Amino acid sequence: MIFLKRLIFFLSITFPFSCLAQLELVPIFRDPIPDINKSARVQAPDALTLPFWDDFSFIDSKYFPDQKLWVNSQSVWVNSGMGINPPSLNVATFDGYDSLGKPYSVNDIFAKGYADKLTSLPIRLDLVAPAQQATVFLSFFYQFQGNGEAPDAGDILSLSFKDDKGVWNKVWQREIDATINKDQFIQVLIPVTGIAYFHKTFQFRFQNFGRLSGPYDTWNIDYVYVSNGKPQYPEVYEDFPDRTIRSPLTSLFTDYQSIPLKHFFSNIAGNMNQPSLKLTNQRKDQTLASKGGQPVNFSSSATISSKKTGVSTYVQLNKKRNINNPLYFNDDLLVSIDTLPDLTNYNRDGDTLTIQMNFLLNSGDNEKKIKEPKIDSNGKPIIVDKGDYDTIVYEGISFTKNDTISSKNILSNYYSYDDGSAEYGARISGQGT
Repeated sequence: MIFLKRLIFFLSITFPFSCLAQLELVPIFRDPIPDINKSARVQAPDALTLPFWDDFSFIDSKYFPDQKLWVNSQSVWVNSGMGINPPSLNVATFDGYDSLGKPYSVNDIFAKGYADKLTSLPIRLDLVAPAQQATVFLSFFYQFQGNGEAPDAGDILSLSFKDDKGVWNKVWQREIDATINKDQFIQVLIPVTGIAYFHKTFQFRFQNFGRLSGPYDTWNIDYVYVSNGKPQYPEVYEDFPDRTIRSPLTSLFTDYQSIPLKHFFSNIAGNMNQPSLKLTNQRKDQTLASKGGQPVNFSSSATISSKKTGVSTYVQLNKKRNINNPLYFNDDLLVSIDTLPDLTNYNRDGDTLTIQMNFLLNSGDNEKKIKEPKIDSNGKPIIVDKGDYDTIVYEGISFTKNDTISSKNILSNYYSYDDGSAEYGARISGQGT
């Protein structure tokens, strides 16, 4: 994004715009996505059991949804750049590209139809006890456009359930309208109602309807959860005991992602920057008003690799560094790694250094909910709640999966503003441009 802003400024002062020309942002054409070697794919189980959860922060490949949860869903693009303030890092993006990164329609640029599909593996809903079937629900967050191209009137994002006859029934859909904010993720809760869905091979499927000729009519999906219908604590269905990373780490270098080695060593202090990211909290009752924020801390490290020597060095930077502010629901808490790796002793000539920065959030996720005896300020014994991970409700889910992140910066023989994952393109429009 820094690169884009500089490009816009450069073009604005170097091009003689006419009254009909203007600089505009356009969606990018995605590079073709390499197919995963089928023989190397993880053998998926015959069917999953509840609860189901995926926030797309843990994936088998760079682009695709986790194949241990989703089937035939490679047309959906998992990325960290298209969503704006997602519930957690990474989103699943729906547009007009297929699984190879090519438009569904090449000959007709105005063609519309059903495009990307995100389909769950079969789920054993037959194992849900009859008394708990009424409280099984699917929850997810969606965003229209985000950092992509806005859907047009008539474009749709939909959700369907497969019944015991193999029929897909549409249970929810959303069209674009003026009330939706492109910067906002909206949560949707859909009860799984009807005995026809409680069978051995239940599936659910997201799908978009829109333009088929490229990266248009964008929708983002995040934080998909299907409950197991069992009692929950606290008793708010859309509440998750999850504190998580919301954005990628910024660069270790000031203004750049990569810097020539010699230039970097000419002013080490001036070229280094404290990497930062955003954290958030999905537990709805941990609010500023209730003074119920979650105390958190973090650990950080760096792995420095020399291409010339082939040696990689691990360096611990922060170890359980306390964050002064508690983490509140839907927070946008900015945290920086304030201890940086020492690079002064590395070879300053004829080498390439890769610095991988690692961040681990210590959030209290997965801490089992129990009653714990304590002594109050008056010396009297009391019983308090400890932890908020309900092992009955969330059995099999690890909310710590989205608490780690890493980023790479390169010292070589070139500059780069960006990390190689572009969100927008820019062009001059108008007659004669």
